[in-house]
Amino acid sequence: DDRVKKVALGGGAPVTVCEASTPVRARWAQDDTIYFSTDYGLGLWRVAAGGGRASRVEKPDNVYSRFSDVSLDGRWALRTDHMRSISGDYASVSIMPLAGGPARVLVPSGYDARFVGEDGLSFARAGTLHTVAFDPEKGVTAGEPRPVVEGVSMDSLFQQVHSAASGQVIAYVPGGERALGRLAWVDETGRTEYLNAPAAT
Repeated sequence: DDRVKKVALGGGAPVTVCEASTPVRARWAQDDTIYFSTDYGLGLWRVAAGGGRASRVEKPDNVYSRFSDVSLDGRWALRTDHMRSISGDYASVSIMPLAGGPARVLVPSGYDARFVGEDGLSFARAGTLHTVAFDPEKGVTAGEPRPVVEGVSMDSLFQQVHSAASGQVIAYVPGGERALGRLAWVDETGRTEYLNAPAAT
């Protein structure tokens, strides 16, 4: 309903924090600020966890960027820069300092990155969840990304991976790449015949 809401871990009714336009991807930071992206990830906003009026933090410099996470200390924002292909596998993961400054690429192939603890990132690529070490002081990755688990529910077309991290633990929904499709003939009665062609995005 175009609202950012919160709910107690012990249960109870959801409480509206603020109004927002199609909010997605919220992060409750250590200073009791909730960061969230609006309009399917195009804008990054923040609001006090107790409620109030939200303020814009950042707007991407192109319409092909989607914010995906903010660090718990509120210093860094991650985004997916989707420019070269319809598939998120050919997008890049970039980082922005929220105190000001340009974005820079962290991972040249991947999407929907999340912070894992204070020294790691997760992201999706080719139907597999990957992680890479992260230096929170410099805002750079260290070493090469490595695959963690296959069969995670993700959609490279909409640059979404169904996972979340708490500390060093990652929870995910199983299911694999949802954007894979097969060519088929469909007649006027709805009867479907799949062609002998490999699945592809």
